[in-house]
Amino acid sequence: MFLLNRVTACDTEKAALSSEVDISESDLFFDPALGGVPVWVGFEYMAQSISALSGISAKKLDGCEPKIGFVMGVRDFKTELGCYQSGQSYRIQIKQIFRDNQVVSFDCSISKKEDQTPLVEAVVNGIEFDEGELQKLGMFP
Repeated sequence: MFLLNRVTACDTEKAALSSEVDISESDLFFDPALGGVPVWVGFEYMAQSISALSGISAKKLDGCEPKIGFVMGVRDFKTELGCYQSGQSYRIQIKQIFRDNQVVSFDCSISKKEDQTPLVEAVVNGIEFDEGELQKLGMFP
């Protein structure tokens, strides 16, 4: 499931990425009663942006395949939105704030494309594994 429409900026040295999503009635999570996509879907926009950064970084810095990541938790969630409105474009910005081997945390925000004021903010905590590690744990064929 790909929800992001495009990556607009990536800085692998600063571990930061900006992406965008265009909301329409054809979106997988579109809710006609809301006239848009529920705000909780922003967690997936953030996670997919983190995944994009991981993939770009793996290829650029290491020349290898990206690791498989899992969201461990979301904290400090704040929102000014009830939903992502149809016909609007939103910018997702993520920046790594902590890394200890496999454990990683990102400051994440979502704003309207034309405005940098964050409407949704959260810290996303995750963990990365390569295929070999998951095979040892019996979680990957």
